[in-house]
Amino acid sequence: MKYLILFLLAFQTFVFPDVFQLATIVDNHQLIPVIKINGKIVIKVKDVGTKQVFSSSFERSEKIYESLQEMGDQRTNLNRIRIRRNKADYVAYIDNIEVYRVTPSDVIGSDLTVYQMASLWRDNIVSAIKITNFSSSTEIDEQQS
Repeated sequence: MKYLILFLLAFQTFVFPDVFQLATIVDNHQLIPVIKINGKIVIKVKDVGTKQVFSSSFERSEKIYESLQEMGDQRTNLNRIRIRRNKADYVAYIDNIEVYRVTPSDVIGSDLTVYQMASLWRDNIVSAIKITNFSSSTEIDEQQS
């Protein structure tokens, strides 16, 4: 029975892709949109950005969420995020397709630089994906014992 349960959990991990969620949290009495992968918050969108492309942080978070979800159909894609500078912004790309953009307004009130924030978002995404990879490999190792 134990092996059946472990097999089903491992099978579920391989068959079902990563779970992307668009949610909100309350931070300092403000409603902030967040993007989660496999239950882990990977991006907090506190600002609309400096390009004035978006009317709200919620609209911007939806755009980032859609880009991540589209690229995340293949788990290996999200492991290939590269950060490049574009004037004062840092942009995350996968195969020359923009996934998200971090602007100077995103780091207001934090001790991070714009590059550090872009890297933090990328590292959060990669670690959230590795959580499912690690849990599935652990289950398989236990099953083989």
